[in-house]
Amino acid sequence: MEMKDLISKKKINGFAEYADKHDIFNIFHDMLQKLLTKQPMDPIEYMIEHLQQPQVPSIILHGITTSNTKVVGSILARKLNCEHIVVSELIKEAIEMKTSLGVQAESYYNDRRMVPDNIVISLIFKKIQDQSVVNRGWILQGYPKTREQALLMKRKGIIADSFILLDISEETVNKYISDMKYDTKTSTAYHEKYNPPPNNIRLDNLIDIPVEFLIRIKNKIEFYNRNLPNIANCFKSIYRSYYYPDGIYGKEEDVANAIYNNLGQRPIIDNPFCLKIAIAGLPGSGKTLLSEFIAKRYGVVHVSVENVILEEISTNSELGFILKSFVNHYNKAPKDIVLDLIVRRLKKEDCEQNGWILDGYPTTQEEIDGLNKFEIYPNRLIYLDVPKETCISRLVDRRIDTKTGYRHNIQNLPPEIEKMVGNAQQQQSLSKLRQQEHDKKSYVLERMEEMADLKEILIKNYKYKSRITNEGIMQNIEVDGIGEGVNPDCPSSSMNRAYDIIKGTLMRPVPYKISNY
Repeated sequence: MEMKDLISKKKINGFAEYADKHDIFNIFHDMLQKLLTKQPMDPIEYMIEHLQQPQVPSIILHGITTSNTKVVGSILARKLNCEHIVVSELIKEAIEMKTSLGVQAESYYNDRRMVPDNIVISLIFKKIQDQSVVNRGWILQGYPKTREQALLMKRKGIIADSFILLDISEETVNKYISDMKYDTKTSTAYHEKYNPPPNNIRLDNLIDIPVEFLIRIKNKIEFYNRNLPNIANCFKSIYRSYYYPDGIYGKEEDVANAIYNNLGQRPIIDNPFCLKIAIAGLPGSGKTLLSEFIAKRYGVVHVSVENVILEEISTNSELGFILKSFVNHYNKAPKDIVLDLIVRRLKKEDCEQNGWILDGYPTTQEEIDGLNKFEIYPNRLIYLDVPKETCISRLVDRRIDTKTGYRHNIQNLPPEIEKMVGNAQQQQSLSKLRQQEHDKKSYVLERMEEMADLKEILIKNYKYKSRITNEGIMQNIEVDGIGEGVNPDCPSSSMNRAYDIIKGTLMRPVPYKISNY
């Protein structure tokens, strides 16, 4: 008999909920890691001191050679006010200062050979032990390059909280290199658009990239591609990838901002959890579609105002008969009745056992107070951050195909539907695309006005998690685009991106609001 057979699922969920709320698993994971690598003489005293210290970033930024990843690292370090450690520059600095490690590295560096790992790791370790780096945190670039180096770093106690890969194709880098010019006097390569030479150097005085330079770059790319999977596997719990098929040249600031805004995500930890999710946003932000995805993926119960009203109607009760008049306008149903239906549904055994996702509720202070009264508290709130104009277009321009039941947006029709609409029997074809009653413009604008203060109300009650209070459960997910999917099983690309972000989020504790770094 296992321990889980002696404790009810409800009780286990209660333990998991407490641990999730107070970040217990993350605290212990981080603490154990630090104890094993630092091996302090007094572990208890060390843990007390560690918990009292502010957390600072420790990031490994990884990318293919000549991709301008270094520029992104520099911008990101400036935003975070932390140290940007570029390994090649660290080695060069040690050689110039003639430190003991620099002297050991010099012959390797001058011969363009790989400096031994023990020297490089000692340089990195010494750097991050500097008090100013300890206080501010660091971004490491140019290391590790192999699985062995990654493992050596961990054994030395160089522990990162984020491993960030800028995923850029080899073809994009090769195209960039082919457009570069070479200065033989300084042995420096320049790119006319993205990395121009200084004003005192004329481009027409430069030559095409020498063959030996191209061979060296090619070898670096092959080495990078060969080792990347094994390196990523060493950091899988803190690994995050950003895919830029066209490269980041000229977009370094935007790329740094994208990374910066997601740094509050924390490592994946295998711990028990019971998902009690509220998903919120303006009408048309994609709440229902994403709720259905999440319910299917994680086995939680999808609960919404629409669902509970339809369930009550299906029972043929007296209350269900009253609710029939609100089928096309669920938000106009009596608030006290809706609250009672929501509470009853969330307290059923399937929700208690499997968790739930509450779609589009609560939206007002009264509804939040009502849930609190019955001790119903979500343990995370996902706010779909979509511009009001986009939401209006999604709803007002949305049509249902009366033949298939699929949804379409007339501003972004798939080719086969557009062809149907534009044929000789246009009027007859258009009649197949029907607008639902609750998507009429006047009603949509009325709903938008009613929910104008939604985000502020949610922030006030559920808060963003900060590194100081560690209390909030709210996070923003941006969902752009106006198109509907061709059918319910193939949603728009913007919804797929949002779902991918949410999937990654639900595997981790609620992220910190990055502005609190």
